[in-house]
Amino acid sequence: MSGWSSPWALATVALLGAALLADAALGKRYARGDGARDGGTARALVVSLNLNLLALFALPALGLAQLPAALAAPLAPVGFALALAGVALRYAAIFTLGELFTWRVAILEGHAIVDRGVFGVLRHPSYAGGIAAMLGAALAFGSWGALALFTATHVPLLLRRIRLEERALLAHFGDAYRAYMERTARLLPHVW
Repeated sequence: MSGWSSPWALATVALLGAALLADAALGKRYARGDGARDGGTARALVVSLNLNLLALFALPALGLAQLPAALAAPLAPVGFALALAGVALRYAAIFTLGELFTWRVAILEGHAIVDRGVFGVLRHPSYAGGIAAMLGAALAFGSWGALALFTATHVPLLLRRIRLEERALLAHFGDAYRAYMERTARLLPHVW
């Protein structure tokens, strides 16, 4: 089973729905900062994520760009597990940052370099978790089309956002942030 007929895809829809509800509930807190440093990436990422979710749900419903059933079936539970791990990593990052988490690139009052929890290993665990969640969701749905679209559209936006964030943090924290960069990976431990 693949696409909407897969119980793994339905479980993934419930997982992503719960994450979207949590984001909506925390939205006011996320909206802190003026976003003057984010180069329009906050809005672009929201639009991209919504379009990618639409593709994730529509392509399987239309029977387009799907993996062969023999490949999709064994990958679906792996995809759900990856999506679950990604959502968990994303919210671990959000709750570790607390009031410092924002959808905008901003230096907030009382801003400090957070290097505990998941931030002791990754500089951008929220983005790493989001990428893992969406890639896993595409696998849970057996949709190579959703996987390719997300990789081609959303991931480059996140990479641009990372460069902007790191530039702002380096400008504000200087050598302390540079030292943090040297002991942590951006998105994938021991890789990048």
